[in-house]
Amino acid sequence: MKKKSFDVKGMSCGACSARVENAVSKVDGVLNAPVNLLAGTMSVEYDEKVFPSEKDFELRILEVVSKAGYEAIAKNEETLSNEKTVSCGDSCSNPKILGKDTASKTSESKELKKRFIISVVFLLPLMFVSMGEMIFNLLKIPVPAFYQIAFSGGKNTITFALTQVIFLLPILYANRKFFISGYKSLFAFHPDMNSLVAIGASAAIIYSTVVLFQIGITFGNIAIGKSSLEAIMVLRHDLYFESAGTILTLVTLGKWLESKSKSKTGSQIQKLVDLSPKTANLVKDDGTEIQIEASFCNIGDILIVRPGESIPVDGVVIEGISSVDESALTGESLPVSKTVKDEVKAASINIGGMLKIKATTKGTDTSFSRVIALVEEAASSKAPIAKIADRVALVFVPVVISIAIITFVTWLILGLPFSEALSSAIAVLVISCPCALGLATPVAIMVGTGKAAENGILIK
Repeated sequence: MKKKSFDVKGMSCGACSARVENAVSKVDGVLNAPVNLLAGTMSVEYDEKVFPSEKDFELRILEVVSKAGYEAIAKNEETLSNEKTVSCGDSCSNPKILGKDTASKTSESKELKKRFIISVVFLLPLMFVSMGEMIFNLLKIPVPAFYQIAFSGGKNTITFALTQVIFLLPILYANRKFFISGYKSLFAFHPDMNSLVAIGASAAIIYSTVVLFQIGITFGNIAIGKSSLEAIMVLRHDLYFESAGTILTLVTLGKWLESKSKSKTGSQIQKLVDLSPKTANLVKDDGTEIQIEASFCNIGDILIVRPGESIPVDGVVIEGISSVDESALTGESLPVSKTVKDEVKAASINIGGMLKIKATTKGTDTSFSRVIALVEEAASSKAPIAKIADRVALVFVPVVISIAIITFVTWLILGLPFSEALSSAIAVLVISCPCALGLATPVAIMVGTGKAAENGILIK
């Protein structure tokens, strides 16, 4: 059995991760393929006899994920140079640090925050125009004169409708990803959360646009005496542009909060990774000392560890006596005495005298790096309850769309107006986003394992 990791892009909800996992699991030779929605990663265990060539396996997985409607990128193991380089100071880092993931999550959160702010800025005046008169009447406040002149009554209905369209357009543009991703998934026959939002908002916009044309036609009929302003007042209440804007704004708010939660979750493991040593003091063959990145240390290197410094790699003491704080690895609060021939572990802190050690592992294969790998693996593996949620999420969106259609048809049969039946169907679509279903359990597990790891407790 071999294991290969992939980054997966384009997933937005539990239905997405479940679909990717389901598609990859059906590949011959694949034994297990858990997908981590929070981190956007997939770890695939496969039979080496079925795929002797790792490259062939990678191409097969990329093809399967692509057919499912997402993008996969194979993670390659970093090959570190044996060349010793002078340290770059605080900017140096262990190659396994999840900096890129943290940066991408922060970037995603900033983008969603920007989209939400733009949406709110234009939603407020949109709501004021569409519902201002009703709000003033509910509060028993006189309707402002400018509102009456511009928007009140049947004669101002065209202005009333077109002003809403003007305020809605920036909201649609800011949140265009919902429509691009949603319809792409829908037409590929694997609808996701974005599909629900896109269908709901589109239904409100298309219906309101048809009503707007009816209003224009009715005005034309009034000019030749065939209709009245009463018919226009009826049509005026069938405009739902503000509903589309509200749907997009509130879902964007939810996505932003979700993104912040994912970012904080990932930082729990990042805090653990930050405990790993960044630099090492290497003794060269001529006896001189230089500072290098800890990740460049090789077996047999002689290293100096002064009081207050972290031990960069696993090794054996060849000179010196000291006490070492190993709590990052063992959770043991009391310092441990170390003398010649004693073993020392990476990420423990020298708090006594100076030690000279001989490395017994590479800088990238220390006990601490294996601890980090175990924590990451525990975070990406799934508990039984999470697997149940994934199975539900896989069929959740198609079922919701079916229920929305049934709701729409049922209300029409029962005699409700088209607009009310449509509103009920849209409500079913928008309220049923499966975000929490796919995220709540993995968030809880990942935060729990990350917090435990910070305190020296490993959970598998």
